[in-house]
Amino acid sequence: MIHLSPLAVPDGGTVGVFTPSDQVGGPSRRGLERGERILRTAGFDVLFADHALDEASQPVADIASRISDLEQLLCNDRVTALIASRGGKGSNGLLSHIDYALFSKARKPVIGFSDVCVLLNAITASTGLTTFYGPNVLSHLHESNHSDLRALRIAHPPQMLTHPKSQSIRPGRMEGRLVGGNLSTFTVSIAGSRFQPQVECPIFFWEAGSRDWRLISQYLNALLVRGVLQGFAGMLIGRIGIECDLAPLELEFLKGLLKSVDVPVLYMPIFGHGPAENPVLPIGGRVVLDATEHQVIFDEALVLARDSVA
Repeated sequence: MIHLSPLAVPDGGTVGVFTPSDQVGGPSRRGLERGERILRTAGFDVLFADHALDEASQPVADIASRISDLEQLLCNDRVTALIASRGGKGSNGLLSHIDYALFSKARKPVIGFSDVCVLLNAITASTGLTTFYGPNVLSHLHESNHSDLRALRIAHPPQMLTHPKSQSIRPGRMEGRLVGGNLSTFTVSIAGSRFQPQVECPIFFWEAGSRDWRLISQYLNALLVRGVLQGFAGMLIGRIGIECDLAPLELEFLKGLLKSVDVPVLYMPIFGHGPAENPVLPIGGRVVLDATEHQVIFDEALVLARDSVA
């Protein structure tokens, strides 16, 4: 699989907002306005795609409108990055209708959270372009220390993530490329399909919006039954539910679920649905997972300088 880095977001660049899952309306609109203010304060212009603010007239917006919005933002030369308005359910309905060549040609960073991980992994699987699991405009942008998208603005040297509540599930160190996102939507929508990125030494990162251990068990066992879990070279686990700490019994239960996984596994609640730092995590990007020292090191810059590409 060829790996393609997106281009850095310039200072004062325009961020295009799209809605690939649940529509935005009612009380959600206030959260979206708050996120827009955060982006503008960080120095960005904000452009909403034509249907990004459509009111919910049905459970999920029609596919043609959502595809049109993606194409509009990808083909607009003013737009230098795409960020999802929110998650929800329904991104998987887009996967067979997308012109993935537009993403390769534009090389714009694409950012999303929760259900949007389905779209992000599919883009990376189909093009090799690194995509980013990070805060949506409506949810979590106001909680994140990375709402200015700093990691995507310049070609940074390698960075390191740590968290005081990290716990080693299985010690060890592995270098590989990240795949994953939200455990439920990844498992239900793309795991084991052609839309799961086939990268060397895949390191599976996941978080869960609920601390329902029956569901966690169900999803992890589904990955095991499909033969997907056995293909990962490492695992990075974010928040499970909104709480940060794992109780001793919960830790032991998680270790039991993963007893057949003989790879480094690190619990690091730095990302997830609860209030968290939520740095952008590069799907398809190379990292070093050190479950012994409780570290994740980005082994390469997340973006390329815009003047480095002809």
